[in-house]
Amino acid sequence: MPQRYPAGEACGHGTGEAQYLPAVSFQERAETSLITLLTQVLGFAASNSAARRVATQNGLRLIAERVDGEQHTTLLDEGTTQQVLSALVSSAELAGEATFYLKASRKPPE
Repeated sequence: MPQRYPAGEACGHGTGEAQYLPAVSFQERAETSLITLLTQVLGFAASNSAARRVATQNGLRLIAERVDGEQHTTLLDEGTTQQVLSALVSSAELAGEATFYLKASRKPPE
C-alpha cells in the first residue's frame, strides 16, 4: 500500500515551472501501467528494472495539487509500478479537482 506524506515533507516546495514538465493525457493513458509510463512514454527510466529500482529506493511519488493550492504526496513502492494510472489517481482519495504530477528521482528527499 502506498505511504502518504504531507507535501512539504515529501517533495519540498514547487518551483512554479510545471509548464516545462512532460505531460500525458489522463484520458489517453488511464489504463497504462506506471512502469510503461516511466519507461516508454515519459522516458524517466531506461528499463523496467531501473523503474522498479527507483521505486524500491523511495524515489517515486505521485503528487496531487488541488485547485486551492494544497498538495498531497503519495510515496509509490515497487508494487505500484504494475498498477494503471487510473488506479493510482483513485488511490489519492482527494475530494475535488486536482492536477497530478509524477516525480521520479534517485535521491529520496531529506
